[in-house]
Amino acid sequence: MRKFIWAAGALGLAAAFTATPVKACTTVVDGKKATTDGSTLVARNEDVGAWSKHFYVHQATSNGPTTYVSEDNGFKTSLPKTALRYTSMPDGEQVNGQWIFGENGVIFSDKNEIWYMEIGSGHTWAAVRVPDNKYAVIPNQMVIGKLNLKDSKNYMASTNLVKKVKAWSQNKKIKLAGYVKSTVNYSKAFGTNDKTDAIYNRPRMWDGQRILTPSKKQSITKKSYTLFLKPEKKVSPAKVGQVLSSHFTGTKYSSYGKWKGGYRPINVPTDVESHILQIRNNVPKEYAAIQWLAMARRLTASACLSTPTSVTRQARTRLIPSPPTGLTKPRPW
Repeated sequence: MRKFIWAAGALGLAAAFTATPVKACTTVVDGKKATTDGSTLVARNEDVGAWSKHFYVHQATSNGPTTYVSEDNGFKTSLPKTALRYTSMPDGEQVNGQWIFGENGVIFSDKNEIWYMEIGSGHTWAAVRVPDNKYAVIPNQMVIGKLNLKDSKNYMASTNLVKKVKAWSQNKKIKLAGYVKSTVNYSKAFGTNDKTDAIYNRPRMWDGQRILTPSKKQSITKKSYTLFLKPEKKVSPAKVGQVLSSHFTGTKYSSYGKWKGGYRPINVPTDVESHILQIRNNVPKEYAAIQWLAMARRLTASACLSTPTSVTRQARTRLIPSPPTGLTKPRPW
C-alpha cells in the first residue's frame, strides 16, 4: 500500500483545513490491531452548515472516457473508460503533478493499513502510515509532525520537500518554520497553532482521546497532543460512533450543559452526515467493505440494520433527516 493515486478519483477520504468553519469536520482513524475484529476504520463527521445531503448509488459504467471537473476549485482530469470500484490501494500508482488544492487531509485505506496525507499547498504534501495498534482523532488542523523520510515504510513526502522547506526557512521574506537539522515538522511548516485552534481544533483531539484512552489525563488547554495513541480497549464501529457524537459529553465543557470555555465540540448541529468506513479481514473480499452512514448528526441518528423498501425501489434516493432538537443557546459554527 505504499503506492497511491494522488489524482482525483483516488479511493480515499478528504477533509478541508479551513480558517473558517464553513467546511469543518472531525476525522477518526483506527489501525487493524486497535479494533475489535481486525478491521481498519476510517470515520468522519461532515460539517458544512445549511446543505441538503443526498445519497446516490452509482452503477458501474463503460460509457467513458469522461472528464471530471471539481465544482470546488475547477480541478480537471480524465476518468477511465470503464468505471469499476477499486479493490485495494496497490492497484494504483503514485502520480505526481495532479493534486487536490492546498490545506487538505486525505485518507487512503485497505483492509491492512491506513495512510494519512496532508497537503500544505499545491506543491507540497506529506503522508504517514497509521500504526496498526493505534488511532488518531483529527480536527481541522494539520497534525503531521516530524517526518522521518528515511523510514519509507511509514513516511512519504513530495519531491524535494526538505530542500524546499530549508530554502523557505532561510528566506528573510518567508521565514518558514518547521525546519531543524535536515528534518521537517510538517504541521509547524504549513499549519497553524494559534488562539483559534485553541478553541476550535485542539479541544476535539482532547475529547476523542479522553473517550478512547481515558487513563491518559490531559488538559483541554494543551498546545499540542500526541497524534497516534493506543486505545484503552479495542475499538468497534459503535465506539467510533460515540466519539463522533460527543459534545464533550459528561464533562463541564459540554455544549449541552454549562459549555465552559465555549470550545468547539466534535458533534455540532451543522453535521450534515456522519460515516464510518469499515474494511474487514474476517469475511470474503467481495463484501469486506462496509459504510455506516448517518444522514444527519450522529448524536440524533438511530440504527438502521436493514435496508428500507423506499431505498431499494430506486438507485437514487433522497433522505431528509429531522431537524435537531434540544439546543438551548446559539452555537457559532
